[in-house]
Amino acid sequence: MSAQSNIDTVRQTYAAMAAGNAAAAMANFHEDMVLIEPESLPYGGTYKGLSEIGGAILAITQYVDLAGLKIGRVLADDDTAVAFVTATWKNPDGTTHDMLMRECYQFSGSKITEMRIFYWDTATLASA
Repeated sequence: MSAQSNIDTVRQTYAAMAAGNAAAAMANFHEDMVLIEPESLPYGGTYKGLSEIGGAILAITQYVDLAGLKIGRVLADDDTAVAFVTATWKNPDGTTHDMLMRECYQFSGSKITEMRIFYWDTATLASA
């Protein structure tokens, strides 16, 4: 696909998540997609396939306000995209703080095949 198509798909995915529509977001995922979250996080790990990724999204919502994701630039080429994101982390004590992230996407055709997440400071998140 084109760089612009990949940018549009990434933005549509975030919009669906922000609206609480995980099914619409996951419609952009390849059935064999891989989601890679930092191991140091409570929900960290590698998730393969739509079923595992659906479970991961539920776990992530315990800590990250998906409706509050702020999307900045999205850079892309024919099979890769990188999104500049700010997420609000929810601590168990009820406090929150914003975390800068980069989310890297791989595409096959119009579907996302891999999503690898990079948080600015996972140690802060893991200790919260």
